[in-house]
Amino acid sequence: MRGKDAAALGIRAFSGGSPQPLTAQEQAWRGEAIPVTVALSAAGTDGKIVLVP
Repeated sequence: MRGKDAAALGIRAFSGGSPQPLTAQEQAWRGEAIPVTVALSAAGTDGKIVLVP
């Protein structure tokens, strides 16, 4: 999905193209998520992520 189309569907686009810029908190979340996503991809996960406290 293109970022500019996401807003019309109520989706917050974190990878760019959104008509509304990310907040400082959202930018921090995106920065934290990228290395985790890369590591999960490299580990060959099936796309399921379990979040624990």
